[in-house]
Amino acid sequence: MGLLINEEEIVQRIMERLTPLLDTLMLCILICTITYFVRECLKERRERKLYREQMKQLQHASGQKNMAG
Repeated sequence: MGLLINEEEIVQRIMERLTPLLDTLMLCILICTITYFVRECLKERRERKLYREQMKQLQHASGQKNMAG
């Protein structure tokens, strides 16, 4: 029985030491995940803006060709 109590105490002490590390690790993972999704959203937004600008330029160039022709 004495060994069982010691094993439980050992496990409890290990968990007490691991819990802050696991909390920190989970926080880091959360921050990295949020950062990744924000970057992806901003990247997609930039790509859409660039696409719209290119379409406007093409329409403008097409309009000038029609006027010249």
